[in-house]
Amino acid sequence: FGVNPGEFVSFTNSTVNGNTYSWDYGDNSSLDTAENPSHAYPGTAVYPITLVGISVFGCLDSIAKSVDVQTPSVDIGIFELTMECEPEIIETITVNIINLGSRELTSLDLFVRVEGGNPIREHWTGFLGPQNQESYTFNVAFPVNSGLSVNYVCVWAENPNNTIDIDLSNNEVCLACNNDFTKDLTGKCIQTGTLQ
Repeated sequence: FGVNPGEFVSFTNSTVNGNTYSWDYGDNSSLDTAENPSHAYPGTAVYPITLVGISVFGCLDSIAKSVDVQTPSVDIGIFELTMECEPEIIETITVNIINLGSRELTSLDLFVRVEGGNPIREHWTGFLGPQNQESYTFNVAFPVNSGLSVNYVCVWAENPNNTIDIDLSNNEVCLACNNDFTKDLTGKCIQTGTLQ
């Protein structure tokens, strides 16, 4: 699992019939004899962790795992924009969000804009762990006046966790609109686009 430098990690000991314990955190710190300790790592690396349990009869058992200590990063990716387009309305605008960083995301500003229009902001809150993704559907529809055409729709993300995103190049996706729509099973016209 991954943590950040200086962040305390809690360890849970599931040893059966253990009497004394010895934790080696793999970072040259002193051995820890607590049953369920916590420990903060000094820097980034993959650290081997070893727990040795000793029973009242002197029997030893051990387990080894590792912890990946990383520099914290926030990076949101936006991809696969879909929307339903009827002759006079663009609606059900959905985008996939992926957390490409090392920190969980709990808030995010999402924007949608059609050609010639002002952006509309919606605020997402929830929990999106590192490398996880989810879909988001905007609560908005754009009327399209007769005789006017909309050539594109763009969606982008800002302010993940109210902080700076380390890679802005993957925060926006635009979908070109044309008259070559695909119909779904309900007869609605759908266009799908990916990162451009």
